[in-house]
Amino acid sequence: MNFNDVLQDFRRWLIDVAGLTVNSADQYKTYINKLRIAVNEDFGEGWFERMMVDDEEGFSGTKRMWCSALIEGTILRSVGEMKKRWQNWKSGFSQFEDFLDYGVSEAPEVERHVVEAASVTRETMPVEPIPTPQSHVREDVPSRRLEHGKLFDKFRNRLITQRRMYPNIHVDGAAYGLIFTPRLIRKVCGGGMDSAWSRWLRNGIETVRVLRSENGDSVPFSDVMRMDIYADCRVEVTNRDGDIFALMTKTHDRRIVTEQAVLLNRGETAPDWNAITIDHVIPLENVLRANVDRLDGFKRLSQLFSDFNIEHGGVLDGRKDCWVDDLYDRYHEELEDEALRNMIADDLLLIETSCGGYELMDSRENSKKGKNPSCRPVFP
Repeated sequence: MNFNDVLQDFRRWLIDVAGLTVNSADQYKTYINKLRIAVNEDFGEGWFERMMVDDEEGFSGTKRMWCSALIEGTILRSVGEMKKRWQNWKSGFSQFEDFLDYGVSEAPEVERHVVEAASVTRETMPVEPIPTPQSHVREDVPSRRLEHGKLFDKFRNRLITQRRMYPNIHVDGAAYGLIFTPRLIRKVCGGGMDSAWSRWLRNGIETVRVLRSENGDSVPFSDVMRMDIYADCRVEVTNRDGDIFALMTKTHDRRIVTEQAVLLNRGETAPDWNAITIDHVIPLENVLRANVDRLDGFKRLSQLFSDFNIEHGGVLDGRKDCWVDDLYDRYHEELEDEALRNMIADDLLLIETSCGGYELMDSRENSKKGKNPSCRPVFP
């Protein structure tokens, strides 16, 4: 695996998927390369590169935790320019982890032998044991800490995993495949922060419920100042008023327990941001089904995808987005039409005002809940 190729794929992912500007993507690429050099100086030559390879235990979460602990510890001990430098690298590493996880967060329980992140392929292979840098891991210091803005970026990437074709929505009595592809929507609406897509995404995340008690009490994500993950699997939320509480999550059998209890029950040793997701697919599906007759913009996008798929022999996957650029080029005149853009903006506003069921929860429990018939909604 050529690390320069990985950096190029990371840069493309930042632009195409994360929606960053070219300048920001170049900056994050530089941060990761410099962080790699610093980490390898501390842990050993090639350590950072091996962190990206799955070991026999699965994803290399433990190595990531050590890397995060090194970053957090160095920031705490540093001042001035060095502190600022490591804070920048921390921001870059946060994006880099999302890049590595991209495309696998939807099905965390599925055993995989090949995992793709953008065009990077990580193969499962045994690796030689490496020294455990436990001196960097302290239970009283968070191994991972993110302030509100960076948390927003994390959960933004979680929310766009709603991308998929919803095949059994009925229109006028007939089954209709309604597609919801954030990357295509963003291209149609434009990339500016005031675009309909950006407003929908921002409002969708800021109103997510963050559970704080077994009784179901919650605060909106907009009130969260930061979240900390500790090596003992504690996940703590700091509210804007200074209140600190343990993050609660719903289990697949509808109990509400601490995220720590869920992680420990699974035998986790390296809690990761990827363990936390947004319960979002079913709430969105409910809204799409209830309002399908009014979603003219999304129905038109879905029809264009269907036509384009037929042209390509029906092999395109509505849950992927590798076809988006080609479809946009094929129908660019219609997709750039102001009338269609206004229809999509109206559709997003309708979904935003109708969908109030989002909440943070453990990603694997969310996956189990979706597979449990007793937890799924019943549609007419």
